[in-house]
Amino acid sequence: TATGTGDGGAVNVYGGNGTITIQSPTNSTALVVNMTGQIVKSTKITSGKTVFNGMQKGIYAVKIGSTVMKVVVN
Repeated sequence: TATGTGDGGAVNVYGGNGTITIQSPTNSTALVVNMTGQIVKSTKITSGKTVFNGMQKGIYAVKIGSTVMKVVVN
């Protein structure tokens, strides 16, 4: 679990079994990058909970607005 503070408040990012879950208080843009620098997901998200399914195991950097966090997917 990673927590960052963006312009609209706390953003939480969770890695799970093939998933990345983002809990954001505001609408924003989510960018998910793997450790080789490849952009895996780039999408607009709405406030609340967003889940990316089908993620491969590994470590990812997740950028929500100006906040960047690392998350592990099992």
